[in-house]
Amino acid sequence: LPEVAVLGDGAPWIWNLAAEHFGKRVEIVDFYHASEHGWTVANALYGQGSALAKVWAEARANELRDQGAAPVQAALAAAHAPTPAAQEVLRRERGYFRTNAARMDYPTFREAGLPIGSGAVESSAGHLAQQRLKRSGARWSEPGAQHVINVRCQLASQKAAAA
Repeated sequence: LPEVAVLGDGAPWIWNLAAEHFGKRVEIVDFYHASEHGWTVANALYGQGSALAKVWAEARANELRDQGAAPVQAALAAAHAPTPAAQEVLRRERGYFRTNAARMDYPTFREAGLPIGSGAVESSAGHLAQQRLKRSGARWSEPGAQHVINVRCQLASQKAAAA
């Protein structure tokens, strides 16, 4: 596997930026973002917050986590939208899962020890940046804040590489 894993929400700009900055890499759609897309479909098909929507969305999330995108794509292909608005949601979400299917190979990613969620990364960003920049009484210019973040990230990267 490549040394670089890129986690994203599925937005094309993220993958384009990753391609620009990294050679060999593995791209992973954040599992929780992908699951949210399942909930969007479920609510469109069965009604916002309904019991049927909950059952459908949870089943798709379990399939996605345990088997990857294929069973979810099959469920989307078999789904019948009750309204024109739901048809549009279904069309859009079928495209999302089709475009990102290879980035949703969660069983393989988990087996390789790769993260499937961005929570740890987001937590680190909070630790590295927000904790330092949002101290009581702190005032930063944008360039000054960027310099501090750069130094903190470099130091954290060196610690991780040494571990």
